[in-house]
Order: sequence, then C-alpha cells, then structure tokens
Amino acid sequence: MKITFLLISIERSGGVRVTIEIANQLAKLKHCCRLIVSGDEEIPFSVNHEIEIIRSRCAKVSNHLGIVNRVMSLAKAVPADSDVIVASYYLTTYSAILAKLRVRSARLFYIVQGYEPNYFCQADGSNQWFSYYLACYSYRLPLHKTAISSWLSNILISHGVHDVTVINNGINSELFSPCAGGCLSDVPIIMTVGNRRPNRGFFDFCDAANLLWKRRKDFRILIIGTDSNVTNGLNLPFDFLIPCNDEELVIAYRSALIYVTCSHEEGFGLTPLEAMSCETAVVCTDSGGVRDFAIDDENCLMVPVRDVNQIAEAIDRLLDDQECRARLIEQGRKTALRFDWTIIGRQYERVFCEKQN
Repeated sequence: MKITFLLISIERSGGVRVTIEIANQLAKLKHCCRLIVSGDEEIPFSVNHEIEIIRSRCAKVSNHLGIVNRVMSLAKAVPADSDVIVASYYLTTYSAILAKLRVRSARLFYIVQGYEPNYFCQADGSNQWFSYYLACYSYRLPLHKTAISSWLSNILISHGVHDVTVINNGINSELFSPCAGGCLSDVPIIMTVGNRRPNRGFFDFCDAANLLWKRRKDFRILIIGTDSNVTNGLNLPFDFLIPCNDEELVIAYRSALIYVTCSHEEGFGLTPLEAMSCETAVVCTDSGGVRDFAIDDENCLMVPVRDVNQIAEAIDRLLDDQECRARLIEQGRKTALRFDWTIIGRQYERVFCEKQN
C-alpha cells in the first residue's frame, strides 16, 4: 500500500510521535509511506529512512485564513497514487477530504487521539470557537475512525459517531527499557511532565508535591517539558529538563523512583506506559484512556482526578513501601510489553487493508 500521513504541525508532542511511529511500523512492513508536514522545522522524532517526507509550503499565520491555507496546502501535497490517506488531528481531516477530490480511489482514515472539542470549549481566546466547531464536525466527515482507547471510542459513540475501531497506542519497549542494576540517585526522584494546559493537571501535581514537602523533605522533583516558567507553583527543590531526543527521555525515566501524571483527560496516556516500560513505579489519575492498561494497585496507583490529597498520599506510599513499588514495577513492565509498536503496527496494517469505501 501507498500510505500518506498528514501532519499540520511537527512539534514535539504525543500526537506527532504516535503518527510518526505508526508510519515507521508500516514502513518496516514494506508499505510505501509518506509524511506530509507543514513547515520547514526539523522533525523531533526518529523517522524510518524509507519514509518520504513531503514539505507543504504555507506561510505561518495563526488567524482563520492561515488555518484554511494550511489545510489546503496539505491537501494539494498529497500524491495522486495514494491508496490510503491518514489524518490524526481534526484539521487534517479536512485536508484528507479535499485530497479525496483529486485522489478518488484513496481510502480515508482518522486516527482519533483525543476528543478534541474539549481542548477548546474551556479555553479563552477569540479563535477558540472556530476550532471548537471544526473539531466537532470533523467526526461527521466520511473517514474511517480509529480511536486510541476504549474510553475514547465510547465518547465518540455517545456523540453519534459509530463504527469506531479501537487500536491502542504503543511504545518501543526496547528503547523504553530498564537499566541493568538500576539508575537511581541517592535522593529519590519524583518525575512528571510540566505543561500549562489546565487539563494536563500539572498544577495539581505542584499542589500535591508542596503538600508532601511539608511532611517530608527526602525527595527531589524532576520536571520534563519545554517551558521552565511552568514551575512557578513549586515551593521545593526541582530540576527541569528539556529532552533533545527519546534517549534523554529514557535516561530521565530510569533515574526516577516514581513517575506521576495528574492529567484530567487523556485519549490514551503514553507517558505512564513509557515509565512502566522503564521499570519506574507509576502514580496516575483516572484520566480515561489509561484504563486500557493501568490497573490500580497492580501496575500503578490510580487516584481520582484533581484530588491533590490522594495524589500526595499515593506518592508518599510509594516512597516508603518497597514491596508495593516492586510489585508495580514488575507488572508494569509486563503490561508495557503487550503494547509494543510491532504489535500495534500490524493492527493498523490489518485495518487499512480491510476497510474499503
């Protein structure tokens, strides 16, 4: 098959990572894969050398007209011999529809990675209404839908979207792997991701860490992110790391005793699975998509979203309870192996081959 993936941005994000990794796996399976990207920036993730990268030239304008221009630019760049066109973000669904007007034999797919209207309905800003309605309508477009978790699939179904196939996200379990002998520092490290978006729950983590620091001062915080100013709410020692590549991210996971994610809503939740694969004990909130792999008190400690006290208590428990940590670590690695990208890639291959317009 000749499979074309559409990326309207190539920032270092989970959605971009997932799209590129799906393309990588299908290229390994001897399919002809193309990435159409908007802009000239360097792609922040490893891309299989057999994948063709097509640059869509479009001026960077953030207003409504700029969005329309980027959507149309991606559509025009789709090769005429594409068998499959894949969107993985609400804006690229419109590019796929426009491309279909030229490439009539192509099959269209939408890899839904989150219920995107929720990203805009609570946010302020003059442009949010436009994005909100585009996101809502994207699910009505005639593309085959796959959802990255059962929870997300159920949300789509509740909004009248039917015939959704669930294919979970994956990880590279060889790269995201434990270090022989461990890489723990003298002071226990609690790792998290710093993100300003309210639904990512980072500020809940800050409140929980500050609360725990009042009880005990025998740990250190490691924050992974791109904006160090996000840490203003922390009143305790911490380190901030901007990882340049996945290898640096793996080293960070391995250095941590505990990984914490406090997200309010996740289509899947890739980072806790990566931490499990590196044999780092995980505390996570019940953010939806994580339910496809996270089981409380078996491979993680799961707490309610926004519950600062329970987040702090779960971290406190794992700092002291070595037996619990060992159990979570063992089961977490076993869980991660079930979600290796080689397995997930074949699931996408089967769906792309089976679905016919």
